[in-house]
Amino acid sequence: MMASDKVLFKGHPVAAVAAVNAHVAESAMALIEVDYEVLDAVIDVRRQ
Repeated sequence: MMASDKVLFKGHPVAAVAAVNAHVAESAMALIEVDYEVLDAVIDVRRQ
């Protein structure tokens, strides 16, 4: 499942590319920018 609002774990997909060939896919991937905001870790399941 792709992340929509928050990345929940390391390796959580944040973008996908579909293209007619590898060259177009690589060009499209170079245009993707992701800004991350580091949040506190949840260590208590009662914390929301």
